[in-house]
Amino acid sequence: MGNRIVSVLTTPGAKTKLASLGSPLAVEMEVYFSCLIRLRVRFPNELKKELIPVKADSNQVNLYFSPIMTTNCNIDEVRGRDPDTEYFPIQQPEKFTPKWLKLDYKNNQWQGEFGY
Repeated sequence: MGNRIVSVLTTPGAKTKLASLGSPLAVEMEVYFSCLIRLRVRFPNELKKELIPVKADSNQVNLYFSPIMTTNCNIDEVRGRDPDTEYFPIQQPEKFTPKWLKLDYKNNQWQGEFGY
């Protein structure tokens, strides 16, 4: 996945929770291409084979990049639910890899955001 290393920023709550885990946390950074572009951080229990591993500057997380696109583009049909998607075959994913990921853990739930 190229030489880019994603900078992982953690809140005090995330640092405490990461330290208590027995293994690195799997984090998926999803970029959704459609009529709009959506950035979403997911914490999957199972990893899909299509996920692209990404280097992180932290050994407490295993990062993955997930470029997807909708199978059609009708916003009115998909409000309130995730639309049907497929993996987007990016030729040079390192050009789309985020530069940073911020993790938080509050109310017993992981939260995250990423950017360029």
